[in-house]
Amino acid sequence: MYWAVRTFDGVMTQQEMEHEILDITTCILVDGEYDDDINYEDYRNKFDETCKGTVPVAMDIIFKSHSFEDAIRRAVSLGGDADTLGAIVGSIAEHIWGIPNYMIDAAMSYLPLEMQKVVKEFYAKCKSRETYKPRHAEKEERQKEEIKTIMRWKLMLGTINRAINGKSLLPDKSKVATAVDWKTEPMPESEEDITTMKLAIPISDEAMKILRRGHIPEVQEDHWFMYCDEEYIRYYRSWTGMCAFVAHYHKEVEGYRIDELTMNHYLAEFSVNGDETGVWLFRYLITEETGGDGVGAWKDYLDAWSKLNQKYAKKWYE
Repeated sequence: MYWAVRTFDGVMTQQEMEHEILDITTCILVDGEYDDDINYEDYRNKFDETCKGTVPVAMDIIFKSHSFEDAIRRAVSLGGDADTLGAIVGSIAEHIWGIPNYMIDAAMSYLPLEMQKVVKEFYAKCKSRETYKPRHAEKEERQKEEIKTIMRWKLMLGTINRAINGKSLLPDKSKVATAVDWKTEPMPESEEDITTMKLAIPISDEAMKILRRGHIPEVQEDHWFMYCDEEYIRYYRSWTGMCAFVAHYHKEVEGYRIDELTMNHYLAEFSVNGDETGVWLFRYLITEETGGDGVGAWKDYLDAWSKLNQKYAKKWYE
């Protein structure tokens, strides 16, 4: 945990995670003479508060996880001494991936005011310690740019190789996408997992013709699948089939209008934190999809993301 706090004050890139955590995990396991071949069934529902029974499992979970929530789920699902394992895993995971805003808000709401005050004072005192800050001021700015680059890759719509060859980013739309063209998951039904927002986004007749043809990814780097029916535009993550957005639209005298958007909170795994950033990401998708100013729309999304993260930092760490 000291290493995580000292070295990375913020979100670590996937490449850094793979290299740095592998190094420190190997050192901890070797120096402590721990077993580096973890069989999770040996630890499931067994209470072992010793270092040997907890540390190697915690480090292995961190190494295999992909987000804060993923790490916590892996830790508590083992049962047994889950609070100790969760505390170790959670403390390190926060400094690697950060905690999604909606999780922080939900967790704080469960605490009495006295404990909320304790948490805020704790973060304030941590920030005042020299060892809590990045060792180099420029590193924080570099990390922000790296995060934005990683986000661009994770949220990319289309195929970059097509653009390099002077073609459109978008896949061939000779086939109209339908619900059966991709493996998809339904939008969550719990109010804790989604947000439904009223919107007023005009769509021209020409743009709607394009949207109705859908979006079937041609390569792995294209992270989106989309199809459109008579009422809704539905975007899914192509790798997992997770339903990201469901937008309701209706016909008007001239063109169409998107009047409602449902967003999946699990987009936070890809740094899409907050409803406002979700709306701007959706705007980017449909703008890029219909041949609009995709670069400008992406900058609008990044502006919304940056403002939210500044607000988040001020709220919880000052």
